[in-house]
Amino acid sequence: MGVAANPGSGAERTIAYDALVIATGSRARDDMPWKELGTTDQTKARLGALRKQIAAANKIVVAGGGTTGVEVAGEVGFEFGRKKDVYFVIDKELPLGDNIREDVRRLARKELEKLGVKVIDRSKVTGAREDGTGKTILQLTNASGATSELEADAYLPTFGLVPNTSFVPANLLDKNGLVRQNTEFKVPGYDSLGNGSGNGTVGGGQQQQPPPPPASPAQPGGGLGQGQPVPGQPGLGQQQPVQGGGGTQNGNRPAAGSATYGPPGRMGVMGLSLAVVAVVFMGLA
Repeated sequence: MGVAANPGSGAERTIAYDALVIATGSRARDDMPWKELGTTDQTKARLGALRKQIAAANKIVVAGGGTTGVEVAGEVGFEFGRKKDVYFVIDKELPLGDNIREDVRRLARKELEKLGVKVIDRSKVTGAREDGTGKTILQLTNASGATSELEADAYLPTFGLVPNTSFVPANLLDKNGLVRQNTEFKVPGYDSLGNGSGNGTVGGGQQQQPPPPPASPAQPGGGLGQGQPVPGQPGLGQQQPVQGGGGTQNGNRPAAGSATYGPPGRMGVMGLSLAVVAVVFMGLA
């Protein structure tokens, strides 16, 4: 089998292969607020403007219930939850993915609400437009299909990564543009074609994955569950012993009773400190 390659000269050539690993990653959509721009200075200027916009806003809307969304909502809620209207729009009842334990997801929502964040669940942002006065008018669509509008002085979408798979034949992609694959990370029908990104999809999503290795103790100093996931070991969403007090360690009950939240009041979910979130918010405290 072979693959067409463009070495940069404009000419194409075909390279024969025994195995092809697709690990082309993903990119941010153009409307992502912290998308990398052309230069470092341009990116820093954009983040500085975003800081000022958030500080001046009376109504802030964070959309997207994944890890990034929880982190951003937690940071904004910590700084402004008692002084401004902070909304968190998620498409399910609970934030974080279905691969995370339900008790952890409920705890994340509870802590956000304690910070003053107003959670709008089972809804998606299906439209956004500027009204000419600096405000953004969001169209929300709930699970039943009903729509409503929400006005925001600062709108922070935390979803929108696009897989870099435009070169892959369309019949090998799913509806999200991710490469179809089986539990061995192989493309069905092409035993020598697979994804080596290590997370189950080309582009950072989650699909079927092989069984996890046996659990090992979490490392101290992380977020929920008292530790960061250990590379090669199961993270939150799978039973594992937890150092410190709180939950049990015998697998009979999820051990999520000894959660910590990073800096005082901040979420620190899964021990993940997103560098870009830190850059955006470090000027707000």
